[in-house]
Order: sequence, then structure tokens, then C-alpha cells
Amino acid sequence: MYFKETDGLDKSDMSHLRGKENINNQTVDFQSIRKQQLKNDELEWDIKLRKKTLINLLDILKAETIVIFIFTFLQATHLCGFYLEEWSFRLVISATIAQVASMLIIAVKHLFPKK
Repeated sequence: MYFKETDGLDKSDMSHLRGKENINNQTVDFQSIRKQQLKNDELEWDIKLRKKTLINLLDILKAETIVIFIFTFLQATHLCGFYLEEWSFRLVISATIAQVASMLIIAVKHLFPKK
């Protein structure tokens, strides 16, 4: 038989109780406990969502960086007849660097706000 540790309180016994109860000469407010559990669950989901969003954003930035490295390689070697004029190549590289930097700043600012 499997028993889950519940800090001395059995959750099946708590389901039918409302308000405050006196257990072992201690007053237990089950509504407050439930509110705290919901708050903890909400924080856990918030952390998971932020982590998933950041991982997805970094994957997108990684793919974009790989594409820019391929462009740079093709521009340097002129393989497959790839050629961009110098000003347009610099524009593409500069715009990509600016975009990556701004996306990281926005991600850090919104995913990890100061409280």
C-alpha cells in the first residue's frame, strides 16, 4: 500500500471540512491552506510557461543565427552563384544583429520583470 506524506493531515479528511477546525489543539484554516496551494500551483505554471517561452525564443534565434552564418559563408565563397552587393549584405547582417539583441532585451524584460 502506498502512503503519500501530507504533513500530518489527510487530504481526504480535509475535503468535507469548511472554515476553521481544531486538530490536536491547533486551529487549521483549510480555506487559507487551499488558497496557498492554488497560489503555489499558479506560480509553478507561470515558471513553466516562462521557461518554455524562453526556450522557444532561443530556438528561433539559434535558427536565425545559423541562416546568417550560411549567408556569410555563401557571400565569402560565392558558392551556388550567391552574391549580394556589399551594402545589402551589411544591411542584412546589421538588421539581424539588431533584431536578435532587441528580442533578447524584450524577452528578459517581459519574462523576468523586476518586482
